[in-house]
Amino acid sequence: MLANWGVFSVTIVIGFTLSPYIVHHLGATLYGAWVTVGAMIGYLGLLDLGIRGAVTRYIAHYEGRHEPGAQARIASSALALFSVGAALALALGAILAVVMPRYLDMPAADRPEVGLAIAIAAATVAVSLVGNVYGGMIVGLQRFTLLSRIELLAEVGRAAAVVLVLAHGPSLPQLAAVHFSVACVKLVLYRRTSRRLLPEVRMHPAFVDRDVVRRILAFSGISVILQAATMLALYSDSLVISVLLPISAVTPFAIGANLTEHARSILNSISFPLMPLASHAQARDTGQLPLVAARSVRLSGLVILPVLATFLIRGPTFIGLWMGPEYVRTGGNVLRILAATLCLSASYQMLTSILIGMHRHRVLVRAFVLEALVNVVLSIALVRPLGVEGVALGTLIPQVVAAIAFAPLVARRELGIRYAEWTVAAWLRPAAAILPFAAGSWLLESLWPAPDLTTFFLQVAAALPLAVLGAWVLGLAPEERRIALATVRGHRVQPLDAGPGADVRDPRVTARARPSLP
Repeated sequence: MLANWGVFSVTIVIGFTLSPYIVHHLGATLYGAWVTVGAMIGYLGLLDLGIRGAVTRYIAHYEGRHEPGAQARIASSALALFSVGAALALALGAILAVVMPRYLDMPAADRPEVGLAIAIAAATVAVSLVGNVYGGMIVGLQRFTLLSRIELLAEVGRAAAVVLVLAHGPSLPQLAAVHFSVACVKLVLYRRTSRRLLPEVRMHPAFVDRDVVRRILAFSGISVILQAATMLALYSDSLVISVLLPISAVTPFAIGANLTEHARSILNSISFPLMPLASHAQARDTGQLPLVAARSVRLSGLVILPVLATFLIRGPTFIGLWMGPEYVRTGGNVLRILAATLCLSASYQMLTSILIGMHRHRVLVRAFVLEALVNVVLSIALVRPLGVEGVALGTLIPQVVAAIAFAPLVARRELGIRYAEWTVAAWLRPAAAILPFAAGSWLLESLWPAPDLTTFFLQVAAALPLAVLGAWVLGLAPEERRIALATVRGHRVQPLDAGPGADVRDPRVTARARPSLP
């Protein structure tokens, strides 16, 4: 978890520093085109087919049983599937590179550059798909520190290369080439790391097993539907704007949306370990998953709400200082709408990760698909009368309904968490804990408007102790306070998820030898 936070912190710093540089060097039109390229190519990520999640789930499962032979069959079969997906990504990318630029509302002279960027981005997806099997193995082993080192190296290298490329002039193909090069480096590092961690697990065509392929697809088939629905909701906004409005309108929307994506990456850092943790706990039958879920949604709220409260109260001010006054109104409105969305849907993300780890995520399919379709329909309907703010509202409405009306029902059915318990853990206690920080931020915004970014961040830092105080008094349970104090003092304590009688020994000692996949 700490490793994830380290990568997240560096990524946030790089994003805040690099984003204005990219926007100002590309300009509103080319930056809007760059965001649109990312949205179009993002759909090729569906060729993952949820297989990386299956790799993570089964590698973790069989690590708990110490069955390297089963792990080898999983990894080899997944690599075969990913190789097919990579070939399809290249073919579809070539088609998109020819077809899609014709439908963008932008100068005709810029369209060939956009097409070439799409082709290179498709090649990046192909390389990333192959790398997913190795990355999934590392995650399945819960070696997050090693994974974070690779991600950190990749982010720093990507940032440095982007600065060098744009210093010589705006070029979308060169930006795409930077991302392709980073994907290749990550593939090499993922492969080397996974082989070092699992030297007894070898990948070979002879280990590709049809039954294993079917079982992977049975698991990932559900995951890919969830992934497709999520991508439809995330990437459709920029495409709707670029087709129905001038492509330059994508830029203020992307500024607000990217900030909320940084906030979502905080949630990713929290939910990321939950899937292999849930799978491993299910294999050992510890009976602690409801406790893990309830605590995860509450603690994620305590972590994310200070960020979202800052966006809601002071977002337009930050955008003006960060990007320039021309983006304050539209970018600020988008930021506030999407931040409000994330306030209520954060707990839903924790629940989703746990259910995927338990292989009980089929229950989410209808809700995810319906949410994505409503998102697209509302965005198209609202973009003309309300502009990019209407597109943001199209995202807010279905997500909030799903988080409030659907997620608590699933938590009760699948984990036995009552509606009242979910409401208190997911919303009421985190909201109460953030009130002192929100009040302090509002006073700072009203009485002492920040003249520059340095002052702004100092003000946020000055208000953060109020968030810590609120979390300590209202957000944490007594045993969590005890563990936090003991951790600060350097004392070793029993994990929160290790209840009375829980087996906390090395899982290899108590592994059950069952060669078949569940």
